Amino acid sequence: MAVSKVDAFINNHDYVRVTDMGHIVEIQYMEHWNRTCPILKLNRSEYLVKSTGEIGEFKKSETRKDNMNSLRQSFKRLSYLINANFNGAGNELWITMTYRENMTDRVQARKDFDKFLKRFKYYCRKKWGKTRGHLEYVKATEPQERGAWHFHMLVKFPLMKKVYIDNDTYAKIWKHGITKVKRPDKTDNMGAYFTSYLTNVAVDCDEEGYLYTEEDEKRVDELLGAPGASPVLTDTRDQSKKVVKGGRLHMYETGMQLHNHSRGIKMPNRKDMKLKKAQKCYGFKPENLTLRKSLKIEDVENDFENILIIEQYNSEVWNTDSFLAKRQIWYQRLLKAEADEEDDWIELCRNELAKIEQKYERIKAYEEHAHAEKKGMA
Repeated sequence: MAVSKVDAFINNHDYVRVTDMGHIVEIQYMEHWNRTCPILKLNRSEYLVKSTGEIGEFKKSETRKDNMNSLRQSFKRLSYLINANFNGAGNELWITMTYRENMTDRVQARKDFDKFLKRFKYYCRKKWGKTRGHLEYVKATEPQERGAWHFHMLVKFPLMKKVYIDNDTYAKIWKHGITKVKRPDKTDNMGAYFTSYLTNVAVDCDEEGYLYTEEDEKRVDELLGAPGASPVLTDTRDQSKKVVKGGRLHMYETGMQLHNHSRGIKMPNRKDMKLKKAQKCYGFKPENLTLRKSLKIEDVENDFENILIIEQYNSEVWNTDSFLAKRQIWYQRLLKAEADEEDDWIELCRNELAKIEQKYERIKAYEEHAHAEKKGMA
């Protein structure tokens, strides 16, 4: 299966799947979308085929590729969950818990966390009362390169405006090692910000972005060779640092539970509707665009291809330089120029629209030209 970037857009009458996370709304479009589910899940290992009444067994993931796809979906769900429940308010905390020793026993680590959670809830009820001390949380497990496990937890106190717990107090409740308690940074996409800690690996670079030593280069090469890893990118949290995107994915064990949450954490709402109706219901505009992917998926073996478009809109962001905002501006200018019969402006607007709407085609043509020149020189 091959995935490539493609110039594609969603039309007003196309059906999209809307994921409502509060101030963030994601829409997903697929050119070919099977909207009927042919099976009914009975339990973790069995399903019912609706058309025949047969009961089948789910196949367990056997390849690294399958595991990577499953991990990415799990982190995507975690990102949705965080964006729907956390926004960096004063009643929220981001807590990291590590071990003194090299804890590699995942079962024991889970038991340690469960005991800690009981102690933490007791502390909060005693300090602020049973009602005000009520908390909700999302917890995620993170593996380290040395094989150790530690935890990240986002906590919120719904009935309090502001909360503070000093690090020493929290470390005493945790009991197993170092802790770090801080207020979550207010970002455009807290879900992506949080999950980047769980999937990316930071690498040390100098001020100009070069790796320090040969050992650093060797380590990065090893990380890039691991399943799920992507090229080295600038860290969105700290522009002076770099990360291997997806460099931690191969450290997660097959079948492990990556995250869980308390009962009061709400799932984002998901609905299918036409794009025009979604815009009316949720009020997002091209200027709210914060993320956009348009991909072509080709499965040569099964003679199948599909177009996937994902767009995220944030009501707290207003960016007139966003991809779709620029497209809308030039389209409106073109309509006005055509109405006024201004030939020079019509040509200019069409050229600018072509640059926007044929972005990946132009990149591909440039790369092919550069490759041909390089091959000719050789």
